[in-house]
Amino acid sequence: MQWDSEREEKFTGSIDQQNNPCIVAYKDFLQTTESKPWILNHTDRINTYHVEADEMTVNDCSKETLKCSSYRRECWKIVQGDRFLTRHIESEFTDRFLCLKFLPRSKSVIQISTSHIKPGTPNDYLCRDQWLALDPWPWISHEHYSLDDKTSCPFTGGYNFDMYFNSGLMNINHKCTDTIPPVRIESDCTEGEGITFRFRNRNCLHTEGNFDLVQKTTCIASWEEGGDKYAILRKNNDRYFWCIRVLFSPNGDVAKIFVFLDWVCQSGNINNNRLKYLQMDKIGKKNITHECTDEFYACESVGEYCATEVKDVCPRTCGQCHSNETIQYCTFPQSILGSWVKSTLQGNEKIAIENSSLVYAQIGKFRCVTFDKEIIPLRRVLLQEFSNGCYPRFSCLQYNTPSPSVMRFRLSKVMLWPVFLSDARICDDDNFKTLVDTERLDIKTSETFPLQSIVRESNNENYVTCNLPSSMKKVSAFVDNHGKQGCIVQGTFSKPRTIFLSYMQNGGVTDTIEYRCIGSVTYISSLKSIIISRQLDAGDKQYFCWIVLNKNEIIQVPAASCNTFTAKAIQRGDESYSNLLMKRLILQKESSNCASANKTMAHLAQDWTVPPPFSKEISSASAAGIIGITYPYVLISVIMLSVGF
Repeated sequence: MQWDSEREEKFTGSIDQQNNPCIVAYKDFLQTTESKPWILNHTDRINTYHVEADEMTVNDCSKETLKCSSYRRECWKIVQGDRFLTRHIESEFTDRFLCLKFLPRSKSVIQISTSHIKPGTPNDYLCRDQWLALDPWPWISHEHYSLDDKTSCPFTGGYNFDMYFNSGLMNINHKCTDTIPPVRIESDCTEGEGITFRFRNRNCLHTEGNFDLVQKTTCIASWEEGGDKYAILRKNNDRYFWCIRVLFSPNGDVAKIFVFLDWVCQSGNINNNRLKYLQMDKIGKKNITHECTDEFYACESVGEYCATEVKDVCPRTCGQCHSNETIQYCTFPQSILGSWVKSTLQGNEKIAIENSSLVYAQIGKFRCVTFDKEIIPLRRVLLQEFSNGCYPRFSCLQYNTPSPSVMRFRLSKVMLWPVFLSDARICDDDNFKTLVDTERLDIKTSETFPLQSIVRESNNENYVTCNLPSSMKKVSAFVDNHGKQGCIVQGTFSKPRTIFLSYMQNGGVTDTIEYRCIGSVTYISSLKSIIISRQLDAGDKQYFCWIVLNKNEIIQVPAASCNTFTAKAIQRGDESYSNLLMKRLILQKESSNCASANKTMAHLAQDWTVPPPFSKEISSASAAGIIGITYPYVLISVIMLSVGF
């Protein structure tokens, strides 16, 4: 969402007394660590801001000479609740004062309004509105930014543009005219997706813009100023940023976009001939209502396009499809219909599959379609359509169902219309792969997208045999990755498809977690894995996966990450996957702290709220004559109340 007043109040706070002495530090969101300051990137200079308590240290460095100077700013007092009268300290000067007002645009982006610097005694008038001017150069913090810290972009939809360069010299514009079809931008077609630039032709890439031909970006800040909207865009998987300014027409459509190649967010008239930017003037917005349509309006009149690369945007004229053909809607198999839950570290995501539609809450609604007479087994072509100018998208769903309650699936790479309308082309194995870097910078290798596991949402789960390794004892001792000890119990008489994980300390059980087994997967060349569910007190459920790495080691990860790819990444210590490791259980050869299988199950048959120490209590119960009686299995009532931790 965009930065709103409620979130801004959280950052700026409220001061009841006007002219309150500055007895508090600069707001918490400004604080930095030594290695991760706020950065302001001018055209020819870089400023870094280290903020600790009520003091700011600024390093001002020239990009050309690499020479740096520094100064300090110290909070003197707070004026009108959100303005800081500040002392400016440099070694060659006597103390001077200025006023600062911080405008948080997101967790990782701020702007400031600042007054001029005045020597002598501090004066509150510096903080009046007429003396404050907005600095167009935002501060950006890498420390506060994370991949999950996304915000809505300034607009949604897709547009085609004429594009002009401003090189920053004499304000000369050069039009990008060699693009057929024209430059295209799509923004937030699905929520949180970001903005994608499609320049279509390398002649349209500015030499200093650091853009790729197809450039995906994430919006990390978005705000409105003077009737226009602004956003800070982060280049995907890179620490490179741009600011965009979006101007709108009276009907609400985008009219013009400025992409500033430096970090500036210039408002008002853009008359600074040192600024480097792209100016994009909208030339059209096209809603695609039939998949066999030419994208470029001149396809029919210029037949020679079909002998060039441009034929891909002229599928109808160039015979790659036929306009009288209609899409055939297909159906999903009965085994995968229903509501599903994708359980991740961030929480549960919902996926609903009906007869011919799939709704994935995170990315939108899809239709099952086919262009062939026969459907590819265990795969379905998915079509996503839009009414906001974004072009249709195709992808392929690959799936299997190892148990009634579990489905494993993966989605192929998204193919943006126009594409060759063929099931085999869209569902080709190569579309489920991506190129990744190797130790050699000049070589990349392909990796197949891992399967993700989702769980059927139902009040009546279908439980399966837990299928832990046969080498595991019925009751096994373990030590986890935090050094905590306990016992794993594989089922009881009344709950054979259940795993009890009991933590023990000083001979007593402190916590017991009850997991129900709802899926078990073992494939050739892959590790054994078990999908488990846990019932919470509030009625909600959590879903996890146990992956058996070897006969002595089990790891627990979110259910969605239940695959060999994740397991091997954790095994080799890949930091980008380390956060998925929820538990690591190392099985112990000695199980002296855990009773034998028969005694433990007999112990669990008794009605205790929290299972007491296994060995000690079983010995006491045996001495009292409780254990040793032969109970028919049908009469034993096994009660195990799960206590969360």
